[in-house]
Formats: sequence, C-alpha cells, structure tokens
Amino acid sequence: MNDQLKDCFDYLRRNYRSSNEQVCAATGVSNIQLQIWMKEGKLHLSDYPNLSYQCASCAEPIREHKLCVSCSTRITRDIRKLSESGTVQQRIKQLESKPQGNASGFKISDRWNRV
Repeated sequence: MNDQLKDCFDYLRRNYRSSNEQVCAATGVSNIQLQIWMKEGKLHLSDYPNLSYQCASCAEPIREHKLCVSCSTRITRDIRKLSESGTVQQRIKQLESKPQGNASGFKISDRWNRV
C-alpha cells in the first residue's frame, strides 16, 4: 500500500494537474483507493487542482466536505420544511408523552420507533 501511495506522489509531483483517471491509469491504483487517500488527508486536494472525490449523496465530484452544494441545500430545505410543517414537533410530543419506564427492558423496536 505504501508503495502505491509513493508511486502516486511521484507521479503527481511531475504531473500535478492530472485528473483521477490519469493518476489511476499511470500508477495502477484504483479510483476508490485514490478517493480513500483523499478523504484520509494523505493526498491534499489543495496541491492537486484536478483531483476530486464523490459526494456521499449523489456521487457528483467534489473537493471538500461530504456533500455537494446542491445536496446540502436540498437537505437543509427539507429539514426546514419539516420543521415549519410541525410534523417534527408533533412526533417529539408523542415521544415525550410515552411512559419512559419499560418493565420488560430494552427492545430493539423501541429504537426504531424514535424520530
């Protein structure tokens, strides 16, 4: 594994503007392994302008965070809608009104019934 990473560094040192596909083709490293090194911080994207990894939601290429801007905006908008509609507050009130004591102990179904 360290030899592959060293090969990537050597290649990128000479060809810092290479894309993911070019690095993979030249070094024999899989694209998945390359993305893992990026996420672990072994390959700094600030040094290599054409490298990217996938958004956790839609698989679009991104260079920072876990979600692209559109997925982050969509999730934020959905949360705001749910919050404004009151369904979240209603669900919380339902959970708070349930008795907390459970004579039979912990059940897996209890965890699934939460928000």
